[in-house]
Amino acid sequence: MGNQPQGAAVSQSRLDLVRRIDEFGSDHWRALATKLAKVAGMDPVETVKMLLRGDARFSFDTLCPKDTTHLSLFHTFMLLPGHTVTNRELHRVFSGYLDTDFQASVRSSLNTPPHPNPHKISVYTVDEYADYLSLFTSVCKDIRRLYLTPREITAICKIHRSDLRLHSHETLFLYQGEREPLVARVRYVDGGLSVQVASYEAFPSWLPGLTYHVVVSQST
Repeated sequence: MGNQPQGAAVSQSRLDLVRRIDEFGSDHWRALATKLAKVAGMDPVETVKMLLRGDARFSFDTLCPKDTTHLSLFHTFMLLPGHTVTNRELHRVFSGYLDTDFQASVRSSLNTPPHPNPHKISVYTVDEYADYLSLFTSVCKDIRRLYLTPREITAICKIHRSDLRLHSHETLFLYQGEREPLVARVRYVDGGLSVQVASYEAFPSWLPGLTYHVVVSQST
């Protein structure tokens, strides 16, 4: 096919890099730029400019290397399709506390078709405290692959609570909110299961002595 001009090869390389970065979505650009700047020891804006110019010192893996030191695999199970969640059932599952934002997300997701096939759910134990971005990207750089719907989260908490050890752990789920990824934090409060919603960009408040789990979809 002949040799490509050097400029064309460089442009394609930059385009591929931008496409890979875009897997995270614009919501995470600031965090990614800051992380790269720490590696490079320079201003985040200038660092990103160098990255997009194709500077050889920077790569996508430098920006966000796969790091599983925060988590260890605890358990896997298959979530079967077809679980429905009524408003009454939602209140029964989360009898301790039901975040109104999560309740609204469940209602809005009722019109979303459920996953058509059984799919794998992975449960990880948090071994090292970190921000939500670091926790979830240590499982998969494209966090969209990890999303569960609010309806699926409720079904998991109803059917698989013994698998998750919900009585003794706080469990973190990732789902797509109206404008940004959100984290559902589930644990027992006053004898009932509670769910609270946190922004994906917020830094978690870790309670000493409590074990944490991260639960994600790992369907292909």
